[in-house]
Amino acid sequence: MEFIITSIYWPLLLFLPHLILPPTDVSPTAGLAPTLPLQVDLALHAIPLLTVLVDFFVFEPKFPRIYAHTAAPAAIVAFSVWYASFVEYCATLNGTFPYPFLTYSPFAVRVMIYTAVAGIGLGCFRTLNALHA
Repeated sequence: MEFIITSIYWPLLLFLPHLILPPTDVSPTAGLAPTLPLQVDLALHAIPLLTVLVDFFVFEPKFPRIYAHTAAPAAIVAFSVWYASFVEYCATLNGTFPYPFLTYSPFAVRVMIYTAVAGIGLGCFRTLNALHA
């Protein structure tokens, strides 16, 4: 999860901030919400990834191949369906999604985004597990 969050958040914030930061007004051209102070941003979007990576490579054993090919995909699918359902439900109540790139996307595109992100998560897990000693 931390890799997914970090790999989506930072490129969008740096190169396409209008897709990650909500507009300050109803109109998307009215200006973007202010960004977090760098210390807070790093604490929320970078340090957790580094901590999880150190924990995984230093303290955790490598996951057996059977887990990487059965349990990991099942867990990622289950979590992705839960997250997508929760976000979609909350958007029906709030009238907006947590990130503008979801708000601007029609349902079919959001499903493709959720699916792609789940694939990135699985690929990341398998890559990191393969790199583990």
